Amino acid sequence: MSDGSGLLAAGTLMAGILRLFAVLHVRVQNESLNARFGPWGLNLPAEQIESVRAETYRWGSYCGWGMRWGMDEGRAGRAMSVPFLRSGVIVETKECGRHYINSRRPVELAAAVNRIVEGPDGAGA
Repeated sequence: MSDGSGLLAAGTLMAGILRLFAVLHVRVQNESLNARFGPWGLNLPAEQIESVRAETYRWGSYCGWGMRWGMDEGRAGRAMSVPFLRSGVIVETKECGRHYINSRRPVELAAAVNRIVEGPDGAGA
């Protein structure tokens, strides 16, 4: 005698999970770049960042949306992307990591990250 409550619960759970990965929160703070899907994400201290540049999302490197891992130009990489948004930044770290982060304003995001990497005196980390 199923009244559909199991289906409703499953649908509610799935909607909650989809909502977590539909919104990517990106914040550039005084000394770090943070990107998060709900409780999951990455925190890159400015001193670990080697370079950042605006770039189009490469579907072939990461094969999907959400939190993805793959190879990007021969380097291990991680992407944090939302559906149908093809703009973002590539952040390369001093430990040879590569991170792609979606952004509706990639040029402004790259400039903000470059400012924290260069530091207040512009000398660099």
